Amino acid sequence: MKMKDINEAFGEAHDDFGLARHGSELDDPEAGMKPGFKKVPLSSQLMKILDSRSNPNPIKSVQTDDGKEVPMSANMAKALLALLRGQIGNMKPMARERLTDKLQQSAGLEMVMKAKTGEQLIANAEELIGMGDMDRQKDKSIY
Repeated sequence: MKMKDINEAFGEAHDDFGLARHGSELDDPEAGMKPGFKKVPLSSQLMKILDSRSNPNPIKSVQTDDGKEVPMSANMAKALLALLRGQIGNMKPMARERLTDKLQQSAGLEMVMKAKTGEQLIANAEELIGMGDMDRQKDKSIY
């Protein structure tokens, strides 16, 4: 039987072959995804701070999902962005994703920003997400 015959059997107006809405739940591209952020993602805001350093009126704060505006220096923005990108610290991608979610709230961001050194920044971030040994990247072999 050809497709033409099947289509004629169900009528010319019905090109779904009698399936109606069967499988329509698969059409949602957001299905199974976690909800997005309410405000602009922190990483985008940090990049804007770094990009605006040479402007006459640079951006000096970020806005969290809970609506609080947190002041941010360019140096702290650079350090946080490096931490979120995995350039400093030894977090696995899943741990960095949890950190991104926590930093989107003012309480988490302020906790991490209390750091005075890079080591403190990493330690505060690890404490914020409750990082365990399984969240650390293994040392790469030199062989």
